[in-house]
Amino acid sequence: MKTWSRWWVGAALAAAALAGCRSPKPQDIRLLTDEQLRNFFGKAQDPRRFAITQYESDEGTVFVGTSRVHPDQQAVLPFASGTGNRAPVINLAADVGEPFPVLLDTSARDNWMRVDRATGIQATPLGTDRTIALTPRHVRDDIPGFACRVGQLKFDDLAMDNVLFYVRTAAGPLGALGRQAERPAPDAVLGCQTLKAFACVQFDYPLRLAAFATTFGYRPKPELLVAELPLNEVEGVWAVDGMVGNKAGPIILDTAGDFELAMPAPPKYLLKQLSLGDLVFLQVRVIGTRENGLEPQKYPRIGRRLLARYKVTFDNLRSLVYFERPALPPPAAAP
Repeated sequence: MKTWSRWWVGAALAAAALAGCRSPKPQDIRLLTDEQLRNFFGKAQDPRRFAITQYESDEGTVFVGTSRVHPDQQAVLPFASGTGNRAPVINLAADVGEPFPVLLDTSARDNWMRVDRATGIQATPLGTDRTIALTPRHVRDDIPGFACRVGQLKFDDLAMDNVLFYVRTAAGPLGALGRQAERPAPDAVLGCQTLKAFACVQFDYPLRLAAFATTFGYRPKPELLVAELPLNEVEGVWAVDGMVGNKAGPIILDTAGDFELAMPAPPKYLLKQLSLGDLVFLQVRVIGTRENGLEPQKYPRIGRRLLARYKVTFDNLRSLVYFERPALPPPAAAP
């Protein structure tokens, strides 16, 4: 296996610093030694052994046969994060080992995992003549991960097979990939390539629940529906068309971002209006994508500080996204 240069140390420190004051300390992220790299990643298995096909495209290495779901399954899981933190972190389990916290990040194309967690659940490195390396595309983090297979991922009673994660080549926390989620900090990230395998995925921020269905569709309640928009993609992640001020274009839906709106050239003051079809936000706080280590920097993205006002459902069967108001609590029983 290739000997990895020490320039990663500087990259790791920079990535941790960009994640903000609540991020792990840079010294908590420790690059794996050459021996550690060989011990875990040096025994890569041919993907075809697991009925996974690998080929090269303009977007890089593509794997076919991953994120397989079973028909007629559904699951509803509570957010594992504390009440003061609305990050969509849920507890999932693998073939072996204890359940672990996973961040649902729709701004990430790929899945990511800490190496210690990958070791504990016996993830298998993939490759033919070499391991497959990738660096994150949605946050600025130069620490590569290598493609590994998790045999089964369990969403309560719902099962997904052949799940591909890029396992970081550094020990310690996820750094910028963790998106400032804490209590618990995630051990892994699920991105759009896996979430698209479901018929629908729902983020009920007010009730702090995440719901998944493999073949069942979803119909929003008309009396609660605020907006129904075509679900598009930019660079492999979910987006919708909208208006930022008076400028139209695609806007990334970032379920994990701890902000209201991020954009390449933020205004000095509050943004007067942000519109997604019938859904309109006024006086929006904006941060800069570059200053906060977000990629790609050419698209604005809506974070969970705005999304958390709604129940947001990604309907992959109809290529739609629904925004619903929180349901009112049932009336109190008469004394």
